[in-house]
This record gives sequence, C-alpha cells and structure tokens, in this order.
Amino acid sequence: MGMLTASERVLRLRQLLQERSLDAYLVPSEDAHSSEYVAVCDARRAFLSGFTGSAGTALVTRDAAYLFTDGRYFVQAGQELDGEVWELKKMGIDPPLEEFMGKVLPAGSVVGFDPETLSLAAYKRMHAVVRRSAISLAPVLGGNLVDMVWGEARPLPPASRVFVHPEAFAGESVLSKLQRVVQEMEKERVNWMVVCALDEVAWLLNLRGSDIQYNPVFLSYVVIKRIQSRSSMEPDTPSTAGHRSSTSTTGSSDPTAGSAVTLYTNADRMEPEALSTLDLIGVHILPYEAVFDDLQSEIDAGERVWIEPSRTNCRIGTSLGVPMLMQPQSGSAGIIEEGYGDRFLIKSSPIGLFKARKNPTELNGLRAAHVRDAVAVCRFLAHLERDLCERGVQLNEYEAAERLDALRAQQEHFVSPSFPTISSAGANAAIIHYRPTPEHCRPVTAAEIYLVDSGGQYLDGTTDITRTLHLGQPSKRERECFTRVLQGYIALERAVFPRGTTGQQLDVLARMYLWRVGLDFRHGTGHGVGCFLNVHEGPQMISFRASPHEAALEPGMTITNEPGYYEDNQFGMRFENVLLVRSVLDESQTGDRRPYYGFENITWVPADTRLLLLEMLNDDERQWLNAYHAAIRERLEPLLRDDACALAWLQRRCVPIEVR
Repeated sequence: MGMLTASERVLRLRQLLQERSLDAYLVPSEDAHSSEYVAVCDARRAFLSGFTGSAGTALVTRDAAYLFTDGRYFVQAGQELDGEVWELKKMGIDPPLEEFMGKVLPAGSVVGFDPETLSLAAYKRMHAVVRRSAISLAPVLGGNLVDMVWGEARPLPPASRVFVHPEAFAGESVLSKLQRVVQEMEKERVNWMVVCALDEVAWLLNLRGSDIQYNPVFLSYVVIKRIQSRSSMEPDTPSTAGHRSSTSTTGSSDPTAGSAVTLYTNADRMEPEALSTLDLIGVHILPYEAVFDDLQSEIDAGERVWIEPSRTNCRIGTSLGVPMLMQPQSGSAGIIEEGYGDRFLIKSSPIGLFKARKNPTELNGLRAAHVRDAVAVCRFLAHLERDLCERGVQLNEYEAAERLDALRAQQEHFVSPSFPTISSAGANAAIIHYRPTPEHCRPVTAAEIYLVDSGGQYLDGTTDITRTLHLGQPSKRERECFTRVLQGYIALERAVFPRGTTGQQLDVLARMYLWRVGLDFRHGTGHGVGCFLNVHEGPQMISFRASPHEAALEPGMTITNEPGYYEDNQFGMRFENVLLVRSVLDESQTGDRRPYYGFENITWVPADTRLLLLEMLNDDERQWLNAYHAAIRERLEPLLRDDACALAWLQRRCVPIEVR
C-alpha cells in the first residue's frame, strides 16, 4: 500500500469516529510523558496533519479538520498543511481550542482522546470549558485511533541503549538525588511520587538514552515509595500496615535514601553498567507497560500521592484513581466530579527545580562545552564566508547545516546535535523553526540574510546558539531591525534583579527597542537548557506569556536570551546566547535585605557588525560589544591557531568599534 494522502488519513480517522460514536477526536503533539519532542512512532499529529512543528493540536470532526499552533509556526504550518483538508487556527489570535470546540460542535457531542497522550492539566482545563456547551471528553481505550490509521507503516517503538551518565559529569550521585526527593516527600507528607517526565527520570538516575532524536532520554517512568519507620510516623499519616515490603515489586529500599524506587522501562536495552549501578542502590526495574497495573494495585486508598498534572497523562491518573477521571454514572460521557481530591498533592515535581539548579560540576561542564562548541561554530562561519565570497562555492541551506553538524562532531565529548539545525536563508529565515531538507532548500548566498540556529549534546553540557549574518550589503531596514534585536539582547543580559524575579518580569527588556517602532517577535525570549539533557528545559523561562509552572530565576539556572525579528516572506533574524543566573549582590549589600542576581554569558561567537547601524548604539552598548568580542578572542584564539582561515575570520569579526 502506498502512502496515504492528507485527505485519506483524515477520512480513515472519520470512519473510526463513526464506528465509535464519536463526534470529534483530539490529537495532541505530546507523547505519554508530555514531551515537547517525541519519538517517530509517537509523532501522531505530524503523521495525521503533515505539520511537523513541535507544538500544536489537531481536532478532527465529522466534517472538518483543524490544526492549532502558536506564533513560532504560523508560516510553517501554512506551508505544510493541505489547505483542502486542514484549517489553520492561530493561537493567540483565534479562540482557544476548548472555546472553539464549543462553537463548532453541537450540544451533546462526544470528543474522544487517547488517555496516554493528554495530560491531566489539559483534560481539566478543556473539560471546564466544553462542559458549558454540553460537550463531553471521552477517553478512547484499546489503542490510539491515529495508530490504527497509520497501521503497519507506523515505526516501531524505540529501544535505544540506556547508559550511565558518570558522576564526573553529573556532579551528584543517584543516592544523593533520591535523598533530596524523599526529603521533599517527607515535608509534604506524601507516600508516593510518580515521575513521568523523561528528562526528570534521566537526571534522577544519572542515565541517558536516545529514544527521542536529539534528546538523550529513554521511555520510562519512575515510581518512588517513601519508606516510613513506625517510630518516625506522624500520628495522622497512614499506617504502614498493608504496604508491600521493600523487596516486593515496588522495588528494594536503601536505608540512606529511605525509599523504594522502581524504574519502568525495558531492561533488555540497558547496558550492564546501568543495570549493576541500579542494582547496587536498590532500584528495581520492571517492564514499561507494567506501571499502569502496578499503580492501581500497589497504592492503598489512604496513601497520598504527589503528581504534577501538566506532566502526568490521564491513563496514569486513572490508574491512581484521580476522581475526575473515574467512570461516569448513568451513561454520561465524561466526568462525575471536578478535581483531584485530598489524596493527591498537586504540585510541580521537586525534581524539575533540582535539575534546573545546576551544581558546580555541571556549571563548569556547561562552560567548557560552550567553548568547544564556539570553536565549531566559528570554524563553520569562517569557512562559509571564505567559500561563498572568495571561492565562489555554491552551497544550499541543507549542505550548510551538514557542514556545521560535522564540525561539531569533531569536538571532545560530542554525542549528537541538540536539535535539528535551523539553517535558513532569505525568506526562509522568517520561518522561526525552519528545517531544510535535501529536496526543499534554498541557496545560501552573499545577497541575503543567513540565520543559523544550532546546538550540540556533549557529555558535559548542552548548547544552543543562533547567529544571523549578511555576507553582502544588508539593507538599512535589515540593519535597523538587527540593531534593535541586539540592543534588546544587551539590555536583558545586563539586567540585575532581586530574588523572586521571574523571566516574565524581564521579558520586556528584550523587546523594548523593537516595541519603540511597533515591532515584536512571536516567540518566547528564553528557555532553560539541560546539562546533557533536553535543550528546552523548565521550569524557568523568559516569555511575555504567563505560565502557572514558571519558577523564579535562581543562581545555577541556565537560560537562553534570544530576541529576534521576522518579516514574513522577506527575512528573519535572531541573536541567541546561553546565560547562567549568578549572584550579584548579597543581602548585606542591598537596601531591602534581599540578594540580587544577574547573568553570566557562556556563548562565545561574535555578532556580525555588518548588520549593525552603529549610530543607533550608545556608548554603553558599544563598550559591551567590544568587551564581548575581546572575551571571545581571549578564549578562542588559542584554540583556532591550527586553522588560519578561522583565526583570521575571528580577528576580523572582533575588531573593536569606536566608542564616542
């Protein structure tokens, strides 16, 4: 059987809706772990719709198909969707998905979804809105309907090797991490914690895999049971009577960690060192799919469970007995009550914050990885400029990306790119998450802007950098826009702020120079970056959008600073570095007795001054740029002495500009 067309895929899904008496079906981007990036076999929304961006939700009704996505992907979705089949809905412009369902679906409609791919938080949010229109959300059991459309062509689930991330890079033992988690469980007086986020599992157990391309994680869950001794139990905590022993299927306990820990993944793909390491500290391993039945059978009704609704899927919630997911009475189509009940602590996982606050070993690893990464990027940019401008070499976006990836692969501790390289020329640079292919790519020339956003996964850190350049004569419009982008970057990097400040409070600094002339960009300004983990990491962020999960910026956190500007079908530009949050003033130095924080830059690739209108920069901004370029030369010149082309390029690009 040949590949199905967009129309055929949707038609087959509609046939399944009719067979199951459903009026619509939701297809989120996420997998069972609420991952931003998913394994190929879990890319259901991309398969169904043809839209390959990382964010968006498809809604297929009996007579229409809609794709909701955010501003990063408006242009890309418009290009990839079959307009005869799909209608693009722009988040932030069109009504939200849950409100839209109430407008297009009649009262009494039943909207199906796969309970493994919808989080508890998303379910609760949508249900609260659609119920006003007498619309029900119904979990569809027995398999994902998109998988049924996909059939035998669907890729097999991944089974990458799972290996130890050594403590020499991680900076903390697994037992120490477990101790900290159990201490938080004790503070909150909970008996169990279910860890669903793949990067949290990998960080907690000092393990890595490659089930999801560019993300060193593996499909898994971790369940932690806090072991209580009778002498330490609070009077009102549940009795230990009826608990399985620490040698049961809930895992063996370590007296130091005070917990029984079970990793749910397929043990046959784990390296011997990983197996022996977990065995040594008493972590039990059970099959991935066993988690659902075990949660249902192992946890007593009186025990408290810590869950993070935004990272916990509805099937896990059902196994735990979350009240709002229990089977309805008298045939109603969804919910018998709102909420979670007293059994559940609804709170962000402490692991997310622990992971975000990098320890000294991780911070030093990140600094070192970014220096090596800068060597690769500078070599790439230098050779690109030489080949295009001096040698007349013809190169397209895809070939340029391949060049950069190959140069990164030469660096010590390199594992893989951290995301698909965004290599975009001219109008393609306006597509924020553009990805060239051999079949669809544009020449890179000196006649137009070239934007390259890329990163690497190294054993000691993860990198993410964007540079925009013009090898010819940029227009005054392009130079003005880029200057405003760089001014916003400088303002944010130089910020000093009190403890408790969130990224949302700082976001305006990156936009204010664009705002002064009525310009803006349709994406967040910054995201956390993992340490040999996901390139997008929370809970810290810098964005104009409020998020209930956002954490205040703290020393040890990583954050990107990446303002940009995009004119559809014309050009795009972005300047991105990775920053570390650092202490600037302690309590004794401030009037309000609070510590104040700032940023440390760790990305070392020069800005293209040919894209600047220097007369727009004040002396402080000029001095910042000169100091930045001097710091780059100091770090990179010794590492580029074996490459005359790259060394000469670096010296040209870092020539100081005049300070008035």
